[in-house]
Amino acid sequence: MADTVSDVVEGAVNAVTDPVTLITAGVTYFTLGPAAAANVLIASSVSGAVAEATAPKLPSLTGLQDSDLQGRTIQFRSPTATRPIIYGEVKTSGPIVFLEATNDNQDLHVVIALAGHEISSIQNVFFNEIEVISSPLSDDTETTPSSSTTPDYSADARITGHFGTDDQTADAELVSRTDFTTNHRLRGIAYVYARYTFDEDVFASGIPNLSCTVRGKKLFDPRDDTTSFSQNPALAIRDYLTNSTYGLGATDAEIDDDSFIAAANVCDETVTTLSGTEARYTINGVVDTS
Repeated sequence: MADTVSDVVEGAVNAVTDPVTLITAGVTYFTLGPAAAANVLIASSVSGAVAEATAPKLPSLTGLQDSDLQGRTIQFRSPTATRPIIYGEVKTSGPIVFLEATNDNQDLHVVIALAGHEISSIQNVFFNEIEVISSPLSDDTETTPSSSTTPDYSADARITGHFGTDDQTADAELVSRTDFTTNHRLRGIAYVYARYTFDEDVFASGIPNLSCTVRGKKLFDPRDDTTSFSQNPALAIRDYLTNSTYGLGATDAEIDDDSFIAAANVCDETVTTLSGTEARYTINGVVDTS
């Protein structure tokens, strides 16, 4: 049995013509060979302490200020934000890519980008760490928050998730209510659209910080030639090495799938824990494409 996940995936990444150096120290850096000199940071599934989100006071619903990214579950504004790649399941937020107040500043429309690729699902939604939607969102379908939370957002907020497909269309409700147009399709970008209606009691502390639990990239599995959501580290590494959009664009000739299959099988082995059984190794984190 391998001692660390680095030992497991080392066989897989050695399938590349120039071997990959693995360094494990809380986070994992993959230092790639001369054919593709780059460093890939896969963050730990447990991020650092999450600071409270700064937010403006209502009723104006305008003047939302830029804030430093203090954790990946904090929504923020930045004109130079990179497109993150999500492997496995993580709780995350992202850059605000559209913001507009309408209806005499009574309604605020916020679009938050989650990932620079198609995701598998959005499992739930949080406002300021309060779980307001506890079941998976359907793609391009408006969802009402639960009425059982305090404060109760059910009458004053609506959430729509978009999973970032290549043929994604613009959010029809957003187009009908704002300057968003049918050309704003955000194809290949997973995002959530939040619509807030002013209520001085519900939004007494300002606009909530929105975050989601996201199941990320669908991964190709050479064991059965299928593509689906997976938390298998070997398959995630294979995806990054072969992807020509955000990864290294390795060719089929540079990939030894027998090595990846062997590593993937080890990762999927069932082990017994104090709470039951689980896969031996999983990956749940974000690659910063910068």
